[in-house]
Amino acid sequence: MTSTSTSTDGPLYKINPSHHFYSLVSCLSHLEKTTHNIKAKLKPDQLALFRKTKFGHFLDLNIVFNGPLIHYLLLREVEDEGKDSISFLLGGVVCTFGRREFNIITGLWGPKEDYIQFVGNSRLLEKFFKDKECVYVSDLEDIFLEYEGDDDDIVKLALVYFIEISLLGKDRRTKVDIGFFKIADDWNTFNNYDWGRIVFVGTLSALKGALDKQYAKGKKKSTQTKKYTINGFPHALQVWAYESIPTIIGCGVDKVNDHAIPRMLRWVCQQSPKSQTISQVFDSPIFIIKAVIEMTPEEEQLKIASGELFENFRSSTIIQSKNGGSKRVREVVNDEDDFKKSKKQKSKIKMKKAIRNLQDRVAVVEGQLNSIKSDIDELKGMMSTILKHIGLQRKGDEGDHKVSEGLVDHTLESKEVDNAKTEDVDTGGTPNWLRMPKEDEHIEVKKKGH
Repeated sequence: MTSTSTSTDGPLYKINPSHHFYSLVSCLSHLEKTTHNIKAKLKPDQLALFRKTKFGHFLDLNIVFNGPLIHYLLLREVEDEGKDSISFLLGGVVCTFGRREFNIITGLWGPKEDYIQFVGNSRLLEKFFKDKECVYVSDLEDIFLEYEGDDDDIVKLALVYFIEISLLGKDRRTKVDIGFFKIADDWNTFNNYDWGRIVFVGTLSALKGALDKQYAKGKKKSTQTKKYTINGFPHALQVWAYESIPTIIGCGVDKVNDHAIPRMLRWVCQQSPKSQTISQVFDSPIFIIKAVIEMTPEEEQLKIASGELFENFRSSTIIQSKNGGSKRVREVVNDEDDFKKSKKQKSKIKMKKAIRNLQDRVAVVEGQLNSIKSDIDELKGMMSTILKHIGLQRKGDEGDHKVSEGLVDHTLESKEVDNAKTEDVDTGGTPNWLRMPKEDEHIEVKKKGH
């Protein structure tokens, strides 16, 4: 984690807060529509086969795109040297969304092996798009909805359809990656492919570039409502925000399960909230942010089973084979000394990040302590004013008593009043900070570490 300061020594916003602007945000990941089409199209046995794949749990999602939340986050993006993550300054804390967080939210952990071989042409491509030189997303959707076959090929077609539209969020006028048909030809190959990497890289690129054109517009005053569209699967960032900000519950989103894995199954968002509602969450004096999402033992096991190292993405090379196919093989590092050296460097970087994260948390706690001290001083002033008012009122009552003979005297004697000030009162469930202080009682707030 980087420092929480916005000075030249700390993180800098990519867009200056003075240039922030309102905008309508849309998303090309038509998750609700595609899952509805798949459930309606596939027969029970075919649907069961779809659910056995690593995308099966996506059919149970009940989350609409939250445009105001995504826009709020993107406006608070900070400059980050990490190419494989995006960071935001929220509540004075820098929070980072990377492949680790993406996997925790979506469940798209990488496979143990990254070896995939493509041989020859795709049977699915030949069967469904034989006469087409190129296949567009709109063609894919039309064929999927029109096909009446009872074989498993409709399930494979559904998977490619789901990946292209829901997870990659492609425009229907763009081309389909025909390599996906080759991967889907074989069930084992499909399930061992690192789909999480494809979706994460596409989503990260879309998020980082979403405001590039809008930024220039944000500098200029305009009466026109600004709009922009995001590709990829921004729902992952959306749910990450839900997990990181506990106080967001009830603002258009509800947590329905505390233990479901992956975590996007824990949340329900049936209607996108208004921008004002999102602003109120982040501007609230009780705003809470978790800088890092802690993994559960079950998630740790999934990480180990995947064999994935988040800080060291394994690159791969596509080699064209003689028969027109291709194969994907891992690049091998032969220099053992360089590997050990790299490992030590990464360990140091991780330690520095951990220290900065702790510094962030200390800064937040200190800020909260200062706020509490200010509130206590204000309450002490109010109580002092009330006590003075009570004293003046008592003197006035005594004067009235002297000139009002024959009336029943309800005025407390001076001694009784003094006793009333020092007598212990049973305040029940009243918190200590609201109880009237004794004359010899002093409230002292100390900062930790001072």
